[in-house]
Amino acid sequence: MDSDRIKLQPVKVPTSLELLAITQELQGQLNAESRARVVAIAELAEQARSSADARIDRLVTAIEEQGKQVGELATHVGLLVQSVAQLLGEETGHPVEDEQEPQRTDLDGNPY
Repeated sequence: MDSDRIKLQPVKVPTSLELLAITQELQGQLNAESRARVVAIAELAEQARSSADARIDRLVTAIEEQGKQVGELATHVGLLVQSVAQLLGEETGHPVEDEQEPQRTDLDGNPY
């Protein structure tokens, strides 16, 4: 019957000071990991913000450029319309004369 018995090895139970040291070490590791995660999250947030800012800047630049192009096209269309009106007027025997500029006056109403 003695041979059927399992021999148990003695187990060392840590003391309360050893458990405290282990707990403090684990807490330190958790704090370090937490700080590293906070830094990584902040970096990702800044990266996303700067990426969005760059995209917005590119879009604003493109919109401004298109606005300039639309303005130039509007000027050209206006000149074309004026030219067509003059040509049609000449063909019908009613030439369209260029508009004269109004007389320039100073703040007192005197011409100059």
